[in-house]
Amino acid sequence: MGQKINPQSLRLAKNKNWDSNWFSKKDYANNILEDFTIRKDVVAKFPPATIESIKINRERGGDVRVLIYTPKPGILIGKSGKGIEELKNYLEKRINRKIKIEIFEINNPETSAQIVAENIAYQLAKRVSWRRAINMAIQKAKDARARGIKITVSGRLGGVEIARRENFISGSVPTQTLKSEIDFAKVDSFTKFGTIGIKVWIYKG
Repeated sequence: MGQKINPQSLRLAKNKNWDSNWFSKKDYANNILEDFTIRKDVVAKFPPATIESIKINRERGGDVRVLIYTPKPGILIGKSGKGIEELKNYLEKRINRKIKIEIFEINNPETSAQIVAENIAYQLAKRVSWRRAINMAIQKAKDARARGIKITVSGRLGGVEIARRENFISGSVPTQTLKSEIDFAKVDSFTKFGTIGIKVWIYKG
């Protein structure tokens, strides 16, 4: 079961929360499309491994609060807050609503599954050895006191003719224990030899 189900969705009722917090009876489909557009545009505007997660809250007046969690807040904020203001104006034109943007810094990007997966994907796209990239990510997570980390890569690794899947695990990753805090991310790396899928599980305790 732990191999087939997203660990975050499995734990929503236990120790995880939704990334979009709002309720709507009439504009449900439009709100989902707006959330998708906001996340896609924000991620596309910044370099890889810059954004861990984007949470969206909707207020009664129709305004949208976008909470961005990042290990590099300076890149998003820009000089004198110019970057945030430009992003705010751009998103407001895209969805035709008033938007409030808040930036939160994460302290340990080495234990963030999304950041780790994007870093590996970026290195593979730059033709770095896949074994070296994964071993470095595992070592950094262990140095940051992660209880366990598991990384799965699949595709034409190293440009070989036949695609295959490789698993790397260090420490304990109890995917079937609901009370365990497991961060999960899935990212694709678009390389010269084709797409390589990357999955990362990090057990924080």
